[in-house]
Parts: sequence; C-alpha cells; structure tokens
Amino acid sequence: MGFKHRPPRQATRLADEWRLWTVENLLAGATPDDIAATLIDSNVPPALARREIDAIVESPALAACRLLDLRARRLSLLSELPRRLARDATSPADIERRPMITGAELYDRYWARSEPVVLTELTRDWPARSWTPETLTARFGTVAIEACIGRNGDPEPDMHWEDHRQTLPLAELFERVGAAGVSNDIYVIAHNRAIERPALAPLLDDVHIDPELFDPTDHATAMSLWIGPAGTVTPLHHDTTNIAFNQLYGRKRFRLVPPWESAVLDGARGFYAGSRVDELAARLPHLLIKEVVLEPGETLFLPVGWWHEVEALDVSISLSLLCFRRPNAFDWYRPGLVTGT
Repeated sequence: MGFKHRPPRQATRLADEWRLWTVENLLAGATPDDIAATLIDSNVPPALARREIDAIVESPALAACRLLDLRARRLSLLSELPRRLARDATSPADIERRPMITGAELYDRYWARSEPVVLTELTRDWPARSWTPETLTARFGTVAIEACIGRNGDPEPDMHWEDHRQTLPLAELFERVGAAGVSNDIYVIAHNRAIERPALAPLLDDVHIDPELFDPTDHATAMSLWIGPAGTVTPLHHDTTNIAFNQLYGRKRFRLVPPWESAVLDGARGFYAGSRVDELAARLPHLLIKEVVLEPGETLFLPVGWWHEVEALDVSISLSLLCFRRPNAFDWYRPGLVTGT
C-alpha cells in the first residue's frame, strides 16, 4: 500500500541565497561557527550546514573573492580621502572664479587635479560675445539647423535624443525658442552638430582660440553649439572629455558633483546618474555639490568625469570647446557601464 503523506526530502545543498549570504559574511569577518549557528537556527540541517560551509571555505573562488574584496576596500579608502578633504574646505561648494589663467596653470593646477574653475575674461575679445537671437537670425536666418523638439513628452529626452531630431530654419528656431517661455521642449544640443554645418562656418571666425590653452588647428571639429529657452535641463551626467563651456548669451546654472562621490553610481544608467541633484542630496546628506551660475561671457572649465546638471535660466546660447593642448579622450572612463556580469 502507498503512504498518503511522505516526509519532505532533505535538501542536499544550500539555496543560492544562503550561499551568497555565507560568502558575504565570511568576507565581513564572521567565523564558520557563527555562520553555521545561524543556518541551523534557520532550519538548515546541521550536517548540511557544516558541509556547505567547509566547501565554501576551501573553494579557490573564496580566495578570489577575498582578493577582490581587499581591492574594493582599498579603492574605497582612496576615494574617501578626497571626499573628506573637500568637506573640510572653508567653502567646499564654491568654485573658484578667476579673470584668466596661463596654460601652465590650467594643466598643472586644474586639469591635473581635476578641479573646476570659472574664467570671467576668456571670451572678452571674441566677436561671438555679440551673438544674440537677433544677430544670428539676421546673419543666418535661412540656414537649416537641427534641434531636438518634443522633449517635454519624454522622461529621458537626452538619452533618446535621436527620436527628437528635427530640421528647421534658424529664424524659426529662435521664434519658437522665444515663444516657448520656460520650457525644456526645444533644444539644440551637442549631438545636433550645428556648428559643423557648412553654412554656419563663419561662426568659427567669431571664436578666437587662445593658443596657450587650446589647439587652434583642431577647434572646428571640437566645438558644440547649444541654443534653447529658459528651462532647458541637461540631467546629471558625466562626459569622457574635459570641457571649456562658454556661456555667450543668457545664464546657465551648473550643479556639479565630483567623480569620487561614488554613491552617485548606485543608480547610474550609463553616463547618466538616473536622479536629479536634489533627489541625490535628499538621499545622501553628505554629498558634495558645487554650484555656479555662468553669466554671459563666462567660461567653466569642467574636468572629465565630473557629474553635472545644467539648467538654462534665460534664453541661452552657449559654445563648448574640447580642443585642449593635452590628449582629451578618456573613453575608457565609463564606470556607469560596468556591470556584474
């Protein structure tokens, strides 16, 4: 005759969740006896608990985990040092403002130390300082230009920028920008590559490159034009180049977080932090945030890897330069794309 009820079959191995828990606690310093006691209290048969723990302790994989854990803890200390030092500064959220700097100062002090700085006189002699919606419309109103339009209906318009590409005359662009009020719906961004349009080539003559800071032979292909109404927002992200961001018309607010604030990476999606600065600040009260409003004619040197969120406070025309006199391609710096697989 058959039994109506069979006793449950005894497990022959730990569930993967328990194995992961065991490894994590061994790395944290727990003893095998402590781990076995917890497993047994959780209804794991004593013999099974001991056998599985012994197998994990003797596994070469645990030795590899210990080495990786050691490296991670050391790297954590390396990133914590600049974080603590920055917090102890007299004004940790301030960004230094200077009229101008030499090439040696740029590369030895700000570039090499990954320190942002605002230059108030870099663009003083540029004809581009006269760029306004009216002057550019008078010169290039019939020129076709590409913009990202319809951004308001997309929660991630910068990640999906290709879906919003439209071409229209520059005069119409400025008409729509002026009529938009405070809006994130229309924006000419770096991806639109406006400055590379042959009909806009005369704009290059309006930008006087300082040869001590920049390479004048490379600026035509290392320059981006930004045009939009008040209210355009570029969400918190980082770039893989150093940038000289020149605000020519209107104002923009930059909020910056240094790359050693590694907690930002917890929610990162590629180059984007996945959160606004205010959301991160609420969750991470000790997060170092630097803020600056760029006035017309001012330049922000933005070091590679720094997280930055940008909001236009007025109708805005900006120009970014990448053509420094040092190699400026850090494509390998993609921490948000590192996965556990």
